[in-house]
Amino acid sequence: MGVIYDGSTSGGLAEIKTGSSSLESSYQLRLQTYGSVVNPEAGPLTIYTSRPVNPTFQNYLTRWGVDVKPLPTLPPH
Repeated sequence: MGVIYDGSTSGGLAEIKTGSSSLESSYQLRLQTYGSVVNPEAGPLTIYTSRPVNPTFQNYLTRWGVDVKPLPTLPPH
């Protein structure tokens, strides 16, 4: 599995996707989803994004246990 996740959280693996276009199915995201399914010890995948998610792709992610959340906001300094 030739992918690297952006990071991990206490609950599993994390991927960050920024931009404004719709988040669509990509080979990278499907491979990361597969990796989180076949390696349950790593935990589930969460995608943090500012992008709207294509409804068909959202159904795919939900079916395989991938959570999609908004990007966390940073506190002002």
